[in-house]
Amino acid sequence: MNNQVKLTDTQKLLDWITVNEKEYYDTKDVFSALESAIKSGVLAHDTPPVPTIKPGDSVYHNGFKAQGKVKKLSASGKRAYVVWFDGCVPSYVSLDSLEVVE
Repeated sequence: MNNQVKLTDTQKLLDWITVNEKEYYDTKDVFSALESAIKSGVLAHDTPPVPTIKPGDSVYHNGFKAQGKVKKLSASGKRAYVVWFDGCVPSYVSLDSLEVVE
């Protein structure tokens, strides 16, 4: 069962209204069309990418120009604790700043 909250992108909703406002004069038609748009997912937020970095992965940090190994992820899942191969102090860094290397 997916308990993820479903959100509507307000900009997509405003764009939908702008594109469709002249087509629907009857209020019932507008709500019916809007309901269809919501159910079809046209107005849904784009799904954020799921991080693919996990403990045990070798990673490269573009800013530090260093490679290391991920030991664990933060509770938020947005940062990784990395032990660097060049002897630098192990640290938490943003997953956005890392790329997996083979």
